[in-house]
Amino acid sequence: MGRVRLGRRAEFIDNKHLAADAGGNIYITDHEISRIQKFSPDGTFLARWGEPGMGPGQFDLPYGIAVDGTGTVWVTDVYNNRVQAFNSNVSFLAAWGEPGTGPGQFNLPAGIAVDGEGRVLVVDIQNCQVQVFYRNGTFLSTWGEPGTGDGLFTNPYSIALDASGNVYVTDMGNNRVQKFSPNGTFLAKWGRNGGDGTAGTGRRGACPVSSISRRRSPWT
Repeated sequence: MGRVRLGRRAEFIDNKHLAADAGGNIYITDHEISRIQKFSPDGTFLARWGEPGMGPGQFDLPYGIAVDGTGTVWVTDVYNNRVQAFNSNVSFLAAWGEPGTGPGQFNLPAGIAVDGEGRVLVVDIQNCQVQVFYRNGTFLSTWGEPGTGDGLFTNPYSIALDASGNVYVTDMGNNRVQKFSPNGTFLAKWGRNGGDGTAGTGRRGACPVSSISRRRSPWT
């Protein structure tokens, strides 16, 4: 989407994802200017942080965002292949991850969620998997691999949890949503190519659920 303004100090150029904390405050990622903004429940601007770069608190395309029960804000830093954590006062806490295909390594991390046990779940687009970590970044487990069968992925993208801790992942290249138990066991799937009420197919067969970046999308 284009440039959007809220209030006197809020401005977005390419805002994509948002999350809310227990107090109803809203956090929004903005791709193009590598920034996070925070607002009160009524839309009042509270804070902003981030700039382009590779250092702590800097981003190369911030994307997925989640807030856990302690108020910690988790952000996927896509092209830096890492996750960054900030406290509720937007101070940098930690970063973990690096490019690669092994445990704790990423190839375009996108969606992120935190479950009721405080585990951090990260969707890894090009490694076609979900990785699970402790809050301190210690790797716990992973599930998924490239493919079209149940529990397999082709460019997984976004993630959400329900009240029971079940995990929902958009499987973009396979034009479907998959559901997993909290430990990663496949439970169900839905969606198919074309038609009303189903996922659409874009160029190269990719499903445009949303675009990681119009400017630098891996699928354009």
